[in-house]
This record gives sequence, structure tokens and C-alpha cells, in this order.
Amino acid sequence: MAFAIGYGSHIIADVPWHVLAGDYHELGFLLWPVTEMPPYSGVKVVGTVGGVEITTLWFEAIILIFGVLVWWSDGRPGLDVIARYIRKN
Repeated sequence: MAFAIGYGSHIIADVPWHVLAGDYHELGFLLWPVTEMPPYSGVKVVGTVGGVEITTLWFEAIILIFGVLVWWSDGRPGLDVIARYIRKN
């Protein structure tokens, strides 16, 4: 069940980058191996704001920062386990 949720959510998260960039032809990966896998094209440019290209990396950085902030505000779960393990060894 965890694999199905992880796999499905990962595919759902991959689709918006292609749609925002207008690269609909690259959505063939959704039906792989039935359809041919499109070549990897790297970072997608989504738009330009004030002369600065906004790429998918910007969105990924925002998601990472948000995740770290949520983890930090939740008391940094998991660090205590790592600290106990390090102290034992």
C-alpha cells in the first residue's frame, strides 16, 4: 500500500511541471512502457518575472524550504533517534 501511494503521488507531482511549461508531449512517461519514454530535457522554464527566469527548480526549492519549516516547527522529529544512536556508538 505504501508503495502504491508513493508511486502514485510521485507521478501526480511530476505532471504539473510539464503542464506549466507547456511540454505536453513529454507526458508520455505516464503510460510507459506502453508509450515511448520521452528524452529527459532537464530543468523547465515556467515563466519570467522581472527578467528572472522562473524554473521548476524554484518551485522545488520552495517545497523543500516549506518542508524544512514544517519539520522544524514540529520539533524536528527523528533527530533524537539519530542522537541516541550516535551516543551509543
